Amino acid sequence: MIEISEQEYSVLQGFSDTGWNVQKIQNIIHKIQESKNDKWQDRFTWGNEDVILYSFEEGVAFYDLLKARAQNMEGKEQDLILSHDEFIEFLEDFKQFVAENQ
Repeated sequence: MIEISEQEYSVLQGFSDTGWNVQKIQNIIHKIQESKNDKWQDRFTWGNEDVILYSFEEGVAFYDLLKARAQNMEGKEQDLILSHDEFIEFLEDFKQFVAENQ
């Protein structure tokens, strides 16, 4: 399980599913890069049962679905927003970790 020490970034723990591989992470990086100038209606969306993210011109917005279900808070404000570059850096580090531990 991914453990995030800063509460602000806790939504990133939703990336802890077991189906990760280098190609999957690289595909997400590519889609994030492609969506840097997209309007909201053209955004890139990725998610699993715990987290969903939207990448568009303002950055990458994360919603903690697990927390939203527990608190019955659908449609609320995002839990975290990162710049595209911040999230791509996170994904590059994550990709390296996965490559070294497969």
